[in-house]
Amino acid sequence: VETAEKQKRVTINGKKAAPGDLVNPGDFVKLDGKRVAIPQILFKAALAPKALNKPLSSGGADKAAKNPRNFVYLIYHKPKGIECTTDQSIAGNVVDAIGHPQRIFPVGRLDKDTSGALLMTSDGRLPDACLRAEHGLTKTYEVTVDLPVRPEDCKKLAQGVVITTTSQSNGKTTSSRTLPCSVHPIENTGCTVLKIKLKEGRNRQIRKMLRAVGYSVKRLFRPSFMGISCRGLKPGSWRECDEKEMLRIDRALKSAAEKSTKGESGSA
Repeated sequence: VETAEKQKRVTINGKKAAPGDLVNPGDFVKLDGKRVAIPQILFKAALAPKALNKPLSSGGADKAAKNPRNFVYLIYHKPKGIECTTDQSIAGNVVDAIGHPQRIFPVGRLDKDTSGALLMTSDGRLPDACLRAEHGLTKTYEVTVDLPVRPEDCKKLAQGVVITTTSQSNGKTTSSRTLPCSVHPIENTGCTVLKIKLKEGRNRQIRKMLRAVGYSVKRLFRPSFMGISCRGLKPGSWRECDEKEMLRIDRALKSAAEKSTKGESGSA
């Protein structure tokens, strides 16, 4: 890899890579112009419990006092039209939209036409800790559809429907049933707005679930991600996670680290 970097054959988010450059989850890495899938395992190196909230190794005392965790964690109210990509060669990318001085990336993604809570970070441990369905963290959506949703269709959605998705990492297409979830009509909306809570996050999942039972999504908004809300933020604005939200993040990191450790000891 280092030889390829020296020969200027590798790019990260459209920029030529140099030896020592770091790759974060969500980065677009290309070798000789072709997209390279980076295995998630590469982002799990810091998942040991002792690595949580590791202090700065040298210098930066003032920064350490302000951010003892030594990472950036912020919630962004993503408006429609913004792309959840760190590739700054793409117009409307989320990195340029936020304009943060540090290198950050989204935890998961929202479609270009979807708005709402998007967690942004510089912590490479976070995507694995937050996005895997087995970790049980909830993503809440408010979904406006074209017709009143019948009670029997809410039940079908809650029990799981078969959808087809394509993996963004390897391009493989699979058809399978969605996991059970919470689905309830929001009061005084004529059953045209649903609140859906998921613990998985497949590509365009909400839209495909509604399509599977005969409805078309007109508006999709995510008010919160793992309990961290973007309420009170104007579309396009962001804020740093507060201490209560950081406790949620710390618990998620700790839980993922413990499960990872148990998995490794069980396979030995």
